Amino acid sequence: MEVLCICGQWISKESLQWEFLVDLKRNASIISIEEDLLYEDLMKIVSEDFSVKEEEISLSYGFSLDMKCIIESFPPLSIGNTRQLRTFISKTRAFDGTCRLCVKVSTDPVSCNTQASDTFASTVPLNANPAILSSVQSEKQVHFPLNALPDFSTDSASCNIQASDTFASTVPLNANPVILPTVHSEKQLPVLDFFVVKKYVHEHTCDTTHRKANHRQASAKLLGSLISSNYGEKKEGLKPKQIIEQVRMLHGVHINYKQAWRVREEAQILVRGTPEDSYYNLSRWLYKITETNPGSLTYQHVDAAGKFKYAFVAFGPSIRGFSLMRRVIAVDVVDAENGASWKWFFRGLSQKIPDASDLKLVSRLGAAMLLNVYQVDRSEFEVKNETMKFVVDLEKRHCTCNVFDIDKIPCIHAIAAAKHIKRDENRFVDASHLTETWAKAYAESIHPGGELSTSTYPENIDELSCPPPATKKKSGRPPTKRKRSVGEFGVPGSKSQSHKCSRCGT
Repeated sequence: MEVLCICGQWISKESLQWEFLVDLKRNASIISIEEDLLYEDLMKIVSEDFSVKEEEISLSYGFSLDMKCIIESFPPLSIGNTRQLRTFISKTRAFDGTCRLCVKVSTDPVSCNTQASDTFASTVPLNANPAILSSVQSEKQVHFPLNALPDFSTDSASCNIQASDTFASTVPLNANPVILPTVHSEKQLPVLDFFVVKKYVHEHTCDTTHRKANHRQASAKLLGSLISSNYGEKKEGLKPKQIIEQVRMLHGVHINYKQAWRVREEAQILVRGTPEDSYYNLSRWLYKITETNPGSLTYQHVDAAGKFKYAFVAFGPSIRGFSLMRRVIAVDVVDAENGASWKWFFRGLSQKIPDASDLKLVSRLGAAMLLNVYQVDRSEFEVKNETMKFVVDLEKRHCTCNVFDIDKIPCIHAIAAAKHIKRDENRFVDASHLTETWAKAYAESIHPGGELSTSTYPENIDELSCPPPATKKKSGRPPTKRKRSVGEFGVPGSKSQSHKCSRCGT
């Protein structure tokens, strides 16, 4: 890493701003600094370049412009040991090499006096034109046209230490505002194309939004806002490859796959919100459910850290409709602590549906096979398959396989017995499965909660809000298809993949 070294001394002006007064009698030096360079070795290099003893010099540097904007009158930082040298190296790299090494020679106190008119700012880039390194105020004036750049490289008088000319910059006035220095007190000459620059200030004070307005980057958030209309409540939206093509065609911007994935995420956030927003509004949504659906039951549970863990919702119309149905409930609880999840769920469920002997959890099984039926009496039958025997009572709606008893729908043995006596098996279906019963059960409607942001809530509703649970995002792309359970139809290799009739084979 190359660093520019300049002799001089720091001065504090009346405005509490620190400036480095350059020693015009000494030349500058560019030295190479390695990461593992020791402070003693740096002192030897500097003393050799400026032909002074090590004990006669001291090193320092000024901070960057962004730090000066935060802390006014920020003083220069000294370098007196290897640890401070390491800090200087890291800061120089962090600010793109804009920290400069300032050297003060104690044996030459009069070389940096108030007659010298050049001041060096510690934030001037290494590769800047020498004209930018000087900020001079004087009586002489430099005249140059707007459409031409002054060439100081061939003018030996411009580098004379006695000169006090004001060099504004070699940058044209119509340049990008990011690199254009601030010029004060300019005055147009009678000649239309010329100006007189009387004062030059090296610090640029324009807001960053204005400085970057003419080369704004296509960020993921900006592109996401442009394609957000493709992601609605029921819209799958664009895939990353489609986003890459659309951005290229419509906006002329080329992005890679990773950037397209971030654009997709930003678009979904704009349309659907973030998980944090959803969990924050969960308590409000539960309140609106109980308000618009009388008789509903809701619970919310958080863990020790105050983050979401469980939520229970039972709609009032569903609770009242359950009284007309068979007392069978299908439960699917997925959690690392299955016992705790089941206990918490059934505790909430018991508030409206108390436990009873006829309340069942069912796993339905079925098969196709060849059956032989033998009638015992008017309503009782013996049904045999290749390996087992089953007893069916059509009047009591009972079968020893217990499927008829639980499902309240004739099992394959009961169907075979009914067909044996030429009776319609649908007559033995329980009334809870009839269309009239289902119509009564679903007669009531479940009403939506409405717009959450415009609704009124109790004063303590914010106390029930909670952040989302702590989760670890898996690496790679998220899955797009649901994993099928064992035994579910369509699982490759399972018996449920295909079904054939035992009689016709189709």
